[in-house]
Amino acid sequence: MKQWERYIILCAVLLAICSLGRQLRVKPVRPVEDLCCYVPSSALEVALVQKFCEDHTLGSKLVQPLDSIPSPLDSLIGGQADLLVFREAPDSLPGGLASSIPFPNGTVWVLRKTESHALLMINRWIASLSSEQQFKRMQRDFHKGKSVNLEGISQYDSAVKRCAATLGWDWRLLSAIIYNESRFHNEANSSKGAVGLMQIRSRKYTADTLLIPSVNLEIGTNYLGRLRQLFGPFAADSVECLKFTLAAYNAGEGRILTTIQKARELGVDTGRWDSVASVIPEVPGFKGKQTIAYVNNVLDTYNFYRCFYQE
Repeated sequence: MKQWERYIILCAVLLAICSLGRQLRVKPVRPVEDLCCYVPSSALEVALVQKFCEDHTLGSKLVQPLDSIPSPLDSLIGGQADLLVFREAPDSLPGGLASSIPFPNGTVWVLRKTESHALLMINRWIASLSSEQQFKRMQRDFHKGKSVNLEGISQYDSAVKRCAATLGWDWRLLSAIIYNESRFHNEANSSKGAVGLMQIRSRKYTADTLLIPSVNLEIGTNYLGRLRQLFGPFAADSVECLKFTLAAYNAGEGRILTTIQKARELGVDTGRWDSVASVIPEVPGFKGKQTIAYVNNVLDTYNFYRCFYQE
């Protein structure tokens, strides 16, 4: 066979392969725009649905307690729901329904077989969630007690909301601070003499007085307000001001002011906490690792609470 003949045959084979590839090409997976879910009354399951919706930019979502629905499978078949979340796979499913692959804890999601594109998308997401260890981190957060009751963060919610309002803050943010200070244990006290929900140290009040929740919250809130006012002129924006405020609440305003001064001397941006925190090793007597972790932990807890508690 001559060389030009071999070339023609090769081209024909390549064209045939390309044509076959176009025929077999899988259509791109499209997320559903509106997701109506029935979920068990469990914060972890709700958080998983919230994360799924966030990761796939769903336009709207409706989460209702699965426990309150008399016939959830009928609701799914009838179109009242798009997704059911079960803590374990049902023994059997009607012919028109299909379940996802299980989460590491055995939870499965059930939807109509006609939503094959959504099922494929969900299975891919569950697989990636598990492989990236995100699921274990979410489980660990719940086991730490960040949220155990969907009806409220703590027994002090009403008082926290009143105090947060005086700052113009989201009450969930103030709750995140309290969680990281005391885990909402009013009797908490530290080796350095910090007492109560917000771990207050004060020479003006006795320990018994600081153990009164309303007093402790008021003192802590007033101090946060003063810190915010103090660091406002340094911060590039309100978000950075919050970070400086949290850092000062943890380490003391003196240490943070000293660190800002050191950053200025080194030509580092003093308007952003991450930049200022980078010079902490240059500040004598201030290790700072715990303070950096504290700021991150409070913000993480705040985002955690925002997932399923109304403002």
